[in-house]
Parts: sequence; structure tokens; C-alpha cells
Amino acid sequence: MSQESSSKNILVRKGGAEVSGKDIRGKSPISRLVEFYDSFAQLYDRFFTEYSPFYREHYLSLKSVIDSVLRYIPRGSLVADLGCGTGFWSSYLESKGYSVVGVDLSSRSVYVLRSRGLDGLVSDARLAPFRRHVFDLVVSLGSVINHIEELGLFLKSVNRILKKGGYLIFDFDNASSLDNLYESLAFNNSSREYLLSLISGFRKGYRFYWDLGGYYIRVYSLQEVLRESRESGFKVINIKPIHTFTAFIPSRISERGGKIVTKVFDALHRLENIGSILPFSYVLSVSTAIILRKI
Repeated sequence: MSQESSSKNILVRKGGAEVSGKDIRGKSPISRLVEFYDSFAQLYDRFFTEYSPFYREHYLSLKSVIDSVLRYIPRGSLVADLGCGTGFWSSYLESKGYSVVGVDLSSRSVYVLRSRGLDGLVSDARLAPFRRHVFDLVVSLGSVINHIEELGLFLKSVNRILKKGGYLIFDFDNASSLDNLYESLAFNNSSREYLLSLISGFRKGYRFYWDLGGYYIRVYSLQEVLRESRESGFKVINIKPIHTFTAFIPSRISERGGKIVTKVFDALHRLENIGSILPFSYVLSVSTAIILRKI
């Protein structure tokens, strides 16, 4: 599937347009997000999959979630990778025999993705610029959802481009996580937001300061995500907590690694397989992966 024929001529919705890096940086309120990922593009894959114990576990967990869905999707099917970054998941899905087109706000990230022979567009994942009922699978992985305030808008857009019975896989950082409690007590985040969410029974999410990028993201409650998913025309197929026991180490420590931290982290990681059968894991886990199917 060539870059020109697939993403720009066959799949792109009539009237849709790419968002240029210049327009994003000049006008968008999320310019810091774009600037961060532009600056980080060359190091992105190695940092998140090799150097950091926290993100290495995260990506291994997501691979298992993806593989559980791919058994139902014929090879050669079209897949959209929304928030594709430099193409880690696009490359993985291509290696499995799927035709993938990525979408990302970061022009630098898309440049790196294309240099790897992958197909990508610079555009807003909330309004995927594709025709109706084209894709068999949409993925949006690596906490992309936490960079989106309008979750319902995103889900309705994905529903539009998916075929009937098509799948959506994404992960999100939990409002109720143990890690957010650490942040509210000891680091830069306000305890007020966490406490208000706690009082609501963690039915509501809130804005959360992310040190790695130096800007605010949106953390969601599982209840919010499930409600928005069902209202957007999806059936929930599976929910998988990620970082349940490893959450006992604050992520700002485990994401940076080190010999001692990595050894402790790996020991806790061995318990993760039992996490999904324990009720508290859905409350304390740092992240959750969810599989949806278009009704």
C-alpha cells in the first residue's frame, strides 16, 4: 500500500485536509504537546521500549491485548493507527500482515514514520480524515486518549471510519490510580482534583500535570470511558488493567529506570498476570487497555 495512493487518494475523506505543523504550532492550544513530540521523535521508540522499565512493561502488555484481537481480523485488512507517533505500533501491525495508515499531530514524528517506509498523515486524531466504514481495526495506543479532552468526539469519529463489527483498541491513564495519589501528595499535582474525583467514587476524571512533556493531560475514570464508549455505539469486549503491582513504585521513578529500580520493578511485574482477576486492580492500576467493537 503506497503512501500516496492509500492515505491521500483512497482513504482520505472528501473535503478532509492534513493539518500542517506550522498551522498547529501557530494556532492550536496544544502547541506544547506538538513541540514535545517533535523534539522527542528521534528518541521516542528507544526510550519507551528499551530504557524505561515502566514503558517497556506497558508496551508488552499492549502487545498481548493487540494479539488477542488480531486473531479475529484477516491479514491484509486496513488498520488506522491514531496518534501513531514515530510508528512503533504501525510497524508492529505491518509486520503482522496488515495495511496500516497512521495519523499524528507531530509532523516530525510522521516524518520519522514515513522514513521507515510506513504510511502516515499529519492530522488531528479526534477527527480522523478518512471515509466512512473503511477500517477493520483502529488502534490508539500509548495513552493517546489522555491528550484528548473530547473523548466522545474521538469515539464518534472512530465509529464513523470503522466497518460494522470493526474493533477499536486504546489505553488510558486512570484517574483513580495509586500513582496519581503519589503525585497529589508529594509532587506537582493538586490534591484537590484527586480528592474531588475520590469523593465522586472516581466517576469523574480531571486534568493532570505531566512532567515528561511539561503540560496538562486528561486522566479518565473507567466509568467515564465505558459510558462514552457505549453512547458512541460500541460494545465493550475486554478491559485489562496495566501496572497494578508495579504501581507501588511511583512511575516518575520507574519510568527513568536504574539497576535497583529495574530489579524491584521486574519482581513486581511477575505478579501482573493475576492483576486482572483482582477487583482493586481496576482502581489502583496506572493504566487500562480496553477493546471495543462497533455495534
